[in-house]
Amino acid sequence: MKLPQKIWIDGKFKDSRKPAVSVFDRGFLYGDGVYETMRVYGRKIFHFPEHYQRLMRSARGLGIKVKYACASLHSAAEKLLQVNGLKEAVVRITLTRGQGPLGFDPRPCQNPVMVMAAVPVPNHAQILYQKGIQLALARVRRNPRVSIDPAFKSINNLNNIFAKMEAIKQKSYEALMLNTEGYLAEGTISNLFFVKGNILHTPSLDCGLLAGVTRGLVIQLAKKRGLKIKEGFFVPKDLFLAHEVFITSTTLEVMPVARIVDEKARVHKINKGRVGCWAKTLRQDYQEEIVK
Repeated sequence: MKLPQKIWIDGKFKDSRKPAVSVFDRGFLYGDGVYETMRVYGRKIFHFPEHYQRLMRSARGLGIKVKYACASLHSAAEKLLQVNGLKEAVVRITLTRGQGPLGFDPRPCQNPVMVMAAVPVPNHAQILYQKGIQLALARVRRNPRVSIDPAFKSINNLNNIFAKMEAIKQKSYEALMLNTEGYLAEGTISNLFFVKGNILHTPSLDCGLLAGVTRGLVIQLAKKRGLKIKEGFFVPKDLFLAHEVFITSTTLEVMPVARIVDEKARVHKINKGRVGCWAKTLRQDYQEEIVK
């Protein structure tokens, strides 16, 4: 991927190829920070306020102050897209506790650092939406809420990286994690949905997962279509018996799942390996939301 020429750091545009953040920044040293990723369509940042509110919640969870209002940060993101000549893009905002001495004590860090970057949209081949992807059920468990709460979008992502490594080993597009109690949680970058009958199921937030902005929108769209929604505690067997499965995220939108590899490397075909009608319908509804 070609890197953008300019990044935004606390109100200033800087050359992305030159050092910009201190090696003593706690984000670099300890993963002490939070982030948000937003999709851009024709230079329009999709659901920016919702992402900003989640950034605020994550920052409060870590005790980091956000010194920019939603409107000013939105304006800065739009200017960043403009200076980099990007129309279809992904914007990432990263907020760290800032620079400080070595050690875990956060009190000396009084100046949080906010960095914003915009890059071209990752290429998710259209064939994936037509034929569906393969998920791998990871052995690594989602970190529990009493440890690092997944509800906070932390830049400490080793848990996700370990799961992604498993997916790669299984030649799968995405990994799916269970929580420590054995219930379905979420993917490394995605939320999970499956359909049985006329009911759309998705793991409850109480399972320990991130409340995805796309997840929330898809639930709204499904309700408009008359689908009943059940948020609850589900196990892998529920997935294997589902009529269809799909995942959602900012960058993937609504991605159908055709196969799932379990922890014993057995492949389970969903809907005989075919993309289900609800994944197609909800993706179409999602696309219509984009152009509103």
